[in-house]
Amino acid sequence: MKNLFTKCYPYLAVAMYVAIFLLKIFEIGQVTKILIPIFVVAVFARSFFNGSGVKLVNIGLFFVVIGDWMFNLIPYPIFQQLPVAVFVVTHICLIIFYLSLQKFTKRDLPYLIPFLIFDVAFYSFVFADITMSLMKIVLPLYLLLLSVMAWRATVLKFNANMQCEYKKILFGSLMFFLTDVSVFAQVIYPEQFLFVVSTWLLYPPALILISLIKKHSAPSNSGNL
Repeated sequence: MKNLFTKCYPYLAVAMYVAIFLLKIFEIGQVTKILIPIFVVAVFARSFFNGSGVKLVNIGLFFVVIGDWMFNLIPYPIFQQLPVAVFVVTHICLIIFYLSLQKFTKRDLPYLIPFLIFDVAFYSFVFADITMSLMKIVLPLYLLLLSVMAWRATVLKFNANMQCEYKKILFGSLMFFLTDVSVFAQVIYPEQFLFVVSTWLLYPPALILISLIKKHSAPSNSGNL
């Protein structure tokens, strides 16, 4: 059964991605509220059942499941906001995993600068339009967390041979970064449908790529995380 699921997963994941994207574009919300939780469970299952999977990635994707189930299936306002805190755990897990692949060195710092410039530019642009006081505090902190996650993935890409695993990490992480930026833009500018499109164009493939990361991507001296 596990082998069958593994073989079918790429086709299943792509089919669900296309379905979710189209349903979001045509604003068929009731169906997506069911399909999205099923999709993230499938993503988590693929990572979990992967014989060479990574524990920290599994934990991170498990919190993705919790966050998306909260947002889509629990009809109480507080559960529409808690997923932000849940996704913080996901990004922290990814950061720790990426650091386990390659430790921080001073020569990595220049690659962080573009992300910080983006953070400052984005926050400066949207600041006047943020109506929730708490978001004015949460947004820069969350952007910084996202940037660290994407930065560590980028450093891996530039400092490693372009193995398949590093490509998954790089592109999955960058798409995850842009997804969460789009989500905040949606909240601040709900009338702008472009941010809905960008979110659901990027989010499912980001999760799919991350779910396919294997343990052997780590250097032999990094340990089993």
